[in-house]
Amino acid sequence: MRKLLIALIGVPAIAFAGSDLDMNNLKCNNLQIYSNTTLQQVRDNCLMYKQFERDRTDSKNFTSDQSKSWHGAKEMYEVQFYSTTAKDLVRCNFDGSEPNSLVIGCR
Repeated sequence: MRKLLIALIGVPAIAFAGSDLDMNNLKCNNLQIYSNTTLQQVRDNCLMYKQFERDRTDSKNFTSDQSKSWHGAKEMYEVQFYSTTAKDLVRCNFDGSEPNSLVIGCR
């Protein structure tokens, strides 16, 4: 019984750890995504899925660091693309929709 209980407790922890996004290794094609990556760089190098403006009320779904970064911003722009390192759809938020807007965070 104890082994079963340990196994059941460990499965969600492993599943959660597997869903984390490692920003240090986030790439699409040859572009490594850093805090100084611009929206235009992502558009030029990544296989895009969707792009849209975020409403300020959507900020409740962000991590605390992303919410802090967005605290004074008027708008946020979300880009969804396929990462070559994560092999999955990644969502990155930018501080605006202009080509030189910087990335705030990804998930």
